[in-house]
Amino acid sequence: MTAVTVTAYFMPFVSRAAHVAPGMHVLDIATGTGLSAEAVLAVVGPTGHVTAADISPAMAEKARDRLGKAPNVSLSVEDGQRLSFADQSFDAVLCNLGLMFFPDPVRGLSEFCRVLRPGGRVAVSVNTVVERSRAMRSRLQPMTPAPNKVRCAYTFDGKSCQHLVASKRKQGLHKKGALRRTNRCSSGSTRHVH
Repeated sequence: MTAVTVTAYFMPFVSRAAHVAPGMHVLDIATGTGLSAEAVLAVVGPTGHVTAADISPAMAEKARDRLGKAPNVSLSVEDGQRLSFADQSFDAVLCNLGLMFFPDPVRGLSEFCRVLRPGGRVAVSVNTVVERSRAMRSRLQPMTPAPNKVRCAYTFDGKSCQHLVASKRKQGLHKKGALRRTNRCSSGSTRHVH
Protein backbone atom coordinates (compact mmCIF):
# COMPACT_ATOMS: atom_id res chain seq x y z
CA MET A 1 0.00 0.00 0.00
CA THR A 2 1.53 3.33 -1.03
CA ALA A 3 1.21 6.72 0.65
CA VAL A 4 -0.95 7.82 -2.29
CA THR A 5 -3.30 4.87 -1.79
CA VAL A 6 -3.54 5.40 1.97
CA THR A 7 -4.21 9.12 1.57
CA ALA A 8 -6.76 8.54 -1.18
CA TYR A 9 -8.56 6.11 1.12
CA PHE A 10 -8.57 8.16 4.33
CA MET A 11 -8.90 11.78 3.16
CA PRO A 12 -12.59 11.55 2.24
CA PHE A 13 -13.31 10.39 5.82
CA VAL A 14 -11.16 13.16 7.29
CA SER A 15 -12.61 15.87 5.03
CA ARG A 16 -16.19 14.81 5.79
CA ALA A 17 -15.48 14.67 9.52
CA ALA A 18 -14.31 18.30 9.37
CA HIS A 19 -17.21 19.30 7.10
CA VAL A 20 -14.74 20.73 4.57
CA ALA A 21 -16.62 22.62 1.84
CA PRO A 22 -15.87 25.01 -1.03
CA GLY A 23 -14.53 28.37 0.07
CA MET A 24 -13.15 27.22 3.44
CA HIS A 25 -9.73 28.07 4.85
CA VAL A 26 -8.17 24.80 6.00
CA LEU A 27 -4.96 23.96 7.87
CA ASP A 28 -3.40 20.60 6.98
CA ILE A 29 -0.90 19.94 9.76
CA ALA A 30 1.77 17.23 9.37
CA THR A 31 1.22 17.55 5.63
CA GLY A 32 4.27 15.49 4.69
CA THR A 33 4.62 15.56 0.92
CA GLY A 34 1.34 17.43 0.54
CA LEU A 35 -0.89 14.54 -0.52
CA SER A 36 -3.58 15.38 2.04
CA ALA A 37 -3.38 19.11 1.27
CA GLU A 38 -3.77 18.33 -2.43
CA ALA A 39 -6.92 16.30 -1.71
CA VAL A 40 -8.36 19.10 0.45
CA LEU A 41 -7.50 21.70 -2.20
CA ALA A 42 -9.82 19.89 -4.59
CA VAL A 43 -12.65 20.18 -2.03
CA VAL A 44 -12.21 23.86 -1.08
CA GLY A 45 -11.92 24.85 -4.72
CA PRO A 46 -10.63 28.14 -6.12
CA THR A 47 -12.45 30.27 -3.52
CA GLY A 48 -10.93 28.40 -0.57
CA HIS A 49 -7.43 28.27 0.80
CA VAL A 50 -5.24 25.47 2.18
CA THR A 51 -2.28 26.03 4.46
CA ALA A 52 -0.04 22.96 4.38
CA ALA A 53 2.33 22.73 7.34
CA ASP A 54 4.93 20.23 8.49
CA ILE A 55 7.64 20.25 11.15
CA SER A 56 10.19 18.96 8.63
CA PRO A 57 11.62 21.56 6.24
CA ALA A 58 12.42 18.73 3.80
CA MET A 59 8.81 17.54 3.81
CA ALA A 60 7.51 21.09 3.45
CA GLU A 61 9.76 21.45 0.41
CA LYS A 62 8.33 18.25 -1.10
CA ALA A 63 4.84 19.59 -0.45
CA ARG A 64 5.86 22.85 -2.15
CA ASP A 65 6.96 20.84 -5.20
CA ARG A 66 3.57 19.10 -5.28
CA LEU A 67 1.39 22.15 -4.53
CA GLY A 68 3.54 25.06 -5.72
CA LYS A 69 1.44 25.97 -8.76
CA ALA A 70 -1.83 26.33 -6.87
CA PRO A 71 -2.61 30.01 -6.21
CA ASN A 72 -4.68 29.28 -3.10
CA VAL A 73 -2.20 27.28 -1.07
CA SER A 74 0.52 28.35 1.32
CA LEU A 75 3.22 26.26 2.97
CA SER A 76 4.76 26.63 6.38
CA VAL A 77 7.27 24.84 8.56
CA GLU A 78 5.39 24.43 11.84
CA ASP A 79 5.54 22.44 15.05
CA GLY A 80 1.98 21.15 15.47
CA GLN A 81 2.33 21.58 19.23
CA ARG A 82 3.33 25.26 18.92
CA LEU A 83 1.58 26.72 15.89
CA SER A 84 2.55 30.25 14.88
CA PHE A 85 -0.89 31.12 13.49
CA ALA A 86 -3.21 33.59 15.17
CA ASP A 87 -6.20 32.37 17.16
CA GLN A 88 -9.27 31.53 15.07
CA SER A 89 -7.43 31.49 11.73
CA PHE A 90 -9.02 28.43 10.09
CA ASP A 91 -12.45 26.99 9.31
CA ALA A 92 -11.08 23.45 9.68
CA VAL A 93 -7.89 21.79 10.89
CA LEU A 94 -6.91 18.38 9.51
CA CYS A 95 -4.14 16.03 10.57
CA ASN A 96 -4.04 12.85 8.52
CA LEU A 97 -1.85 10.14 10.05
CA GLY A 98 0.41 12.56 11.92
CA LEU A 99 -0.85 13.06 15.47
CA MET A 100 0.51 9.71 16.64
CA PHE A 101 4.04 11.08 16.08
CA PHE A 102 3.49 14.12 18.35
CA PRO A 103 5.31 13.75 21.69
CA ASP A 104 2.24 15.36 23.34
CA PRO A 105 -0.91 14.78 21.24
CA VAL A 106 -3.13 16.62 23.72
CA ARG A 107 -1.02 19.75 23.31
CA GLY A 108 -1.29 19.32 19.54
CA LEU A 109 -5.08 19.11 19.76
CA SER A 110 -5.08 22.18 22.01
CA GLU A 111 -3.22 24.09 19.32
CA PHE A 112 -5.57 22.80 16.62
CA CYS A 113 -8.53 24.09 18.63
CA ARG A 114 -6.84 27.43 19.33
CA VAL A 115 -6.42 28.25 15.63
CA LEU A 116 -9.93 27.03 14.80
CA ARG A 117 -12.69 29.57 14.12
CA PRO A 118 -15.95 29.30 16.09
CA GLY A 119 -18.09 26.59 14.52
CA GLY A 120 -15.06 24.99 12.85
CA ARG A 121 -14.00 21.38 13.24
CA VAL A 122 -10.82 19.42 13.81
CA ALA A 123 -10.47 16.04 12.10
CA VAL A 124 -7.60 13.69 12.86
CA SER A 125 -6.82 10.20 11.65
CA VAL A 126 -4.24 8.14 13.50
CA ASN A 127 -2.73 4.70 13.24
CA THR A 128 -2.83 2.38 16.17
CA VAL A 129 0.26 0.47 17.24
CA VAL A 130 2.58 -0.56 14.42
CA GLU A 131 2.02 -4.25 15.15
CA ARG A 132 -1.69 -3.87 14.27
CA SER A 133 -1.14 -1.94 11.06
CA ARG A 134 -0.17 -3.79 7.89
CA ALA A 135 0.09 -0.46 6.05
CA MET A 136 2.53 0.98 8.59
CA ARG A 137 4.66 -2.18 8.60
CA SER A 138 4.84 -2.21 4.79
CA ARG A 139 5.84 1.47 4.71
CA LEU A 140 8.54 0.92 7.35
CA GLN A 141 9.94 -2.30 5.81
CA PRO A 142 12.25 -0.55 3.30
CA MET A 143 13.56 1.78 6.03
CA THR A 144 14.21 -0.64 8.87
CA PRO A 145 14.92 -4.36 9.14
CA ALA A 146 12.52 -4.64 12.10
CA PRO A 147 9.44 -2.48 11.41
CA ASN A 148 7.55 -4.04 14.34
CA LYS A 149 10.14 -2.53 16.69
CA VAL A 150 9.38 1.05 15.56
CA ARG A 151 7.20 2.92 18.00
CA CYS A 152 5.18 6.05 17.51
CA ALA A 153 5.53 8.72 20.16
CA TYR A 154 1.96 7.93 21.13
CA THR A 155 -0.26 5.08 20.02
CA PHE A 156 -4.03 5.04 19.92
CA ASP A 157 -6.67 2.46 20.56
CA GLY A 158 -10.34 2.87 21.43
CA LYS A 159 -9.69 3.68 25.10
CA SER A 160 -6.87 6.15 24.43
CA CYS A 161 -8.97 7.94 21.80
CA GLN A 162 -11.82 8.23 24.29
CA HIS A 163 -9.35 9.49 26.91
CA LEU A 164 -7.97 12.07 24.46
CA VAL A 165 -11.44 13.40 23.69
CA ALA A 166 -12.37 13.41 27.39
CA SER A 167 -9.22 15.33 28.33
CA LYS A 168 -9.96 17.93 25.64
CA ARG A 169 -13.47 18.35 26.97
CA LYS A 170 -12.20 18.63 30.54
CA GLN A 171 -9.89 21.45 29.44
CA GLY A 172 -12.79 23.22 27.73
CA LEU A 173 -11.10 22.99 24.36
CA HIS A 174 -13.85 21.22 22.47
CA LYS A 175 -15.34 24.56 21.24
CA LYS A 176 -18.94 24.10 20.25
CA GLY A 177 -18.62 20.62 18.85
CA ALA A 178 -15.17 21.04 17.28
CA LEU A 179 -14.10 17.83 19.01
CA ARG A 180 -17.16 15.64 19.38
CA ARG A 181 -16.54 11.94 19.33
CA THR A 182 -14.34 9.05 18.32
CA ASN A 183 -15.14 7.01 15.23
CA ARG A 184 -13.55 3.94 13.83
CA CYS A 185 -13.44 3.82 10.07
CA SER A 186 -13.71 0.56 8.17
CA SER A 187 -9.99 -0.21 8.54
CA GLY A 188 -9.25 -1.93 11.83
CA SER A 189 -6.00 -0.06 12.26
CA THR A 190 -7.02 3.58 12.08
CA ARG A 191 -9.08 5.81 14.32
CA HIS A 192 -10.60 9.17 13.52
CA VAL A 193 -11.00 11.74 16.27
CA HIS A 194 -13.17 14.66 15.24
